[in-house]
Amino acid sequence: HAAATIFRVDVRETTTTTTASRDSSPDRSAADGRPSLQQRNRSSVVFSSRVVASRSIMQGTQSATTVLLASGGDGAGTSRRDLLGASSARGSGGSLRDFEMHLHPSVSCRMLSPIADRTSSGDAASTSTAASAEDVDHPMEAEPTEDAVVRDVGNELYSWGKGDRTLHDESDDRILASSRGREPNAARATRVASRLESKSILAVATGPHHSACATSRGSLYVVGKNVRGCVDPNAEEGTVRSRPALLDCISHVRVVQVSCGYDHTAVISSNGSVLTWGSNVHGQLGHRSNGNHKLQSEDYQGPTNCRPTGMALGMGRRASSVACGTYYTLVLTQHMSLLACGIPSIAGHRDAASGKWGMPEEIPSLVGLPLVQMSAGDGHAAVVTAHGTAFVWGENRNGCCARDFPKTLSLPVPVKAPSSQGNSNAQSMLSDDVAISHVACGLEHSVFVTRGGNLLVCGANYQGQLCIDASKLKATSKVVSVEHPNNARFVSVEAGNGHTLVLDSVGDLWATDTNGLHCVLEGRSVLAIAAGGDCSCSAIASTPSGSKTLQRQFSVEMPEDTSSIVDSVDALLGEMESDGICKSDASREIAKKSEELLRHPSVMNLILNPRKLEAMFERILCSGDLASRQTIANSIERGIKLGLESLRGSRMMYPEAVRCLLSYIKFFDIRRDDEIVFDVRGEAIFLFCDTMLSIPFEGYRALHDFATNIYPRALFVKMLVRPLLLTLNACTKTTVDDNEVQHFSPSRQAIPVIVAVLSWLYAMGVEEGNLADPTDFYSDGVSDIDTEILFEDLCRMKKASPSEKSKNFYLCAHPFLLSPGCKRNLLQMESQVEMFKAMMGDVNFNTSMSQIKVDPFYHLEIERDHLVEQTLDRIKQSEPKEIRKRLRVSFKGEEGVDAGGVTKEASILKCNASLGVYLSYVGNYSLFLSYRTVFPAPLRRAIRYSFGIVVQ
Repeated sequence: HAAATIFRVDVRETTTTTTASRDSSPDRSAADGRPSLQQRNRSSVVFSSRVVASRSIMQGTQSATTVLLASGGDGAGTSRRDLLGASSARGSGGSLRDFEMHLHPSVSCRMLSPIADRTSSGDAASTSTAASAEDVDHPMEAEPTEDAVVRDVGNELYSWGKGDRTLHDESDDRILASSRGREPNAARATRVASRLESKSILAVATGPHHSACATSRGSLYVVGKNVRGCVDPNAEEGTVRSRPALLDCISHVRVVQVSCGYDHTAVISSNGSVLTWGSNVHGQLGHRSNGNHKLQSEDYQGPTNCRPTGMALGMGRRASSVACGTYYTLVLTQHMSLLACGIPSIAGHRDAASGKWGMPEEIPSLVGLPLVQMSAGDGHAAVVTAHGTAFVWGENRNGCCARDFPKTLSLPVPVKAPSSQGNSNAQSMLSDDVAISHVACGLEHSVFVTRGGNLLVCGANYQGQLCIDASKLKATSKVVSVEHPNNARFVSVEAGNGHTLVLDSVGDLWATDTNGLHCVLEGRSVLAIAAGGDCSCSAIASTPSGSKTLQRQFSVEMPEDTSSIVDSVDALLGEMESDGICKSDASREIAKKSEELLRHPSVMNLILNPRKLEAMFERILCSGDLASRQTIANSIERGIKLGLESLRGSRMMYPEAVRCLLSYIKFFDIRRDDEIVFDVRGEAIFLFCDTMLSIPFEGYRALHDFATNIYPRALFVKMLVRPLLLTLNACTKTTVDDNEVQHFSPSRQAIPVIVAVLSWLYAMGVEEGNLADPTDFYSDGVSDIDTEILFEDLCRMKKASPSEKSKNFYLCAHPFLLSPGCKRNLLQMESQVEMFKAMMGDVNFNTSMSQIKVDPFYHLEIERDHLVEQTLDRIKQSEPKEIRKRLRVSFKGEEGVDAGGVTKEASILKCNASLGVYLSYVGNYSLFLSYRTVFPAPLRRAIRYSFGIVVQ
């Protein structure tokens, strides 16, 4: 069965009735004869193919006043007249208006999306995985009232530029709006009259050969030259559509946004899917390739005149914006990730043999960045992060990528903004005068808008496209700042080949010419702008009585603001702590939002304040009963795995991309609750540590700077060190069954990678940053390991060659994890082994008596008055192997056998004589020093940590 998308067609009765009878009917609208709400309440829903639905209308087999048509598969590319048949459209009274999607008033839903069948790859709704099965039962918005549907005019459309790309019907208006025969960029901003005048415009776009606009009802109007099917794939190649016309082949979708490339077009539908059509020679449409995969990717070319088909964005991805470059397409998803397809200089190389040619994929070096805006130029592209950093890549013509060389940037690089004149925010890292909020890319220039309202420009300026007089500056590879002429603030920018449009906070529109920047629409409350090609421009302005925002008249899914997920979790936690709410429902919602937060690293990177994350996590640990906490823990584990899996293959080198890794660590602290089962097999922690250890050097440096600057001393240990130590203790845990068989933890395989990450944190926090004490890294789980096992590990490490040490893991190679007691036991065992070896090496065989003579002690006979001098003289006269034996001391003139007490007394006297300290034993194990000379604090700490001796 072909995939189906549902539309409504109003069917009126063919019998002729008088106006009086029609108006008197309670079920008929007196305004225009449209079905009233009572009739819609009695409407039945018919799910059928296009043929069956047409037959139902023609034969009158349906008793309902209205019928829902199901059009999919091949029907998705037909016109609205084809859906009903020519005879039906002429004589049956079928209403061929804009297919308004009406909802039953009793349905309390907020979302509206097509019903998709994933078995068909030819239909736009089926190829896009954005409309998943979970959308079916979501609530929808209430239907607009009759008056709201009738009043469609809420703004004004202006269009000007060269050729047939302007959105005008009349030739006179087109001539006024054209710059043909005059100075470039000198066209006049002319209001669009006639056909589009009665429409409220929602989005507008223009390109080198065509322009398009979407109405508030979701219809798309196109105009221009049909190059490789970019205007209408059903029209002939090269035909010119001189007047804006409704594009019938996508009338089954509600268009939210549109973008025009050189020979292709892309739109975003109301359900978040992306439809593209036109040329796919370079894979810019993002369609699955069906060509000769035996060719190399640089030789393979896709088809042209492709029909509107959904991009394969990936499971669960929905688009928030789309931008078409000359031969490539960029898609920004609702979770702040960027997908690219098209030419290799922008989208990267795709192997045709693997079937990935032309498929939209993430750019590895941009993975994890919280992207909020993008722009597609001719040969270069740019993106902006939520923290105000801009990245550019592609062809660096005339320094449009804000640097002199190289000529082509294969990887996105940050824009080097001029020095800040303000104070940098500790959280955002950038002040408003250099933090970028919007960007536009042209043919050979780039324009950035800062949060402070100024412009940062670079690239070519031959036609004044940098908002600077062309006679003063021809080109620049360094970013130059441009202020508003009237001391206002710029808010957004669009760029064409050699011109730029800039919108300010007042609503005035500014354009460029060879003299620089000048105002073209003043006092018109401009809402949206578009620029492209050679001097093509469009703008949407509000009418004096209209709304100051762009409004639609159809339902779309309203995704939650990703930046407010943490606040939503806090609100739900507050509700759980209060009475009168179902705690199980709240816990499930918290679990859902926690998983959504963790599975998207870009969203995680929005959290710059570690205290906010720490406070949320502490509340989660104390929320609800055990079942609720376990549900949340399972979602956290699942979210961590999915989020870290999405980072595989990425090149995380920028600070804004790697910050999420430090945030992930805190969630392993959930092991503090002994009743919760979390990551039993160690898959999540292994995946996390493996990701940490695989980032490049630039990423480590960025993590180091972020951790030392953002995390205070208290949070460094609490949020970064302790969760990993808890996980390490769980991995080293062993159990003994009734048969005295020892069983190791299933997560034991993660010990080496956990220790490697802890080593990096130790070097950062103790050796360099003074953010932690050595005692903060003592692991109870490692210290509790049997001393014999640790000693065997120590012996293997000492015997290993340098190459073996680099390949194998030795726990004793990381002594910062061992407590002083554990180190003392290891040293004692090592000393006993060395004593035994020395003793066995000094075995003598007495042939006369046929006995083996063994002397296991190193005898030291000294006088009390000359302890130090005689001890040193005796050591000088001894062989090294003798010194390794166990010490036995005897004082001259004093008889007795040394059982340990004499040696202890001699050691105390030697320390008192040589170091000027007084040593005394308390109990059997504690050794205290009372210093007569001053011990520096570092030396006292070194003695305590190394030997377990407390200096008082």
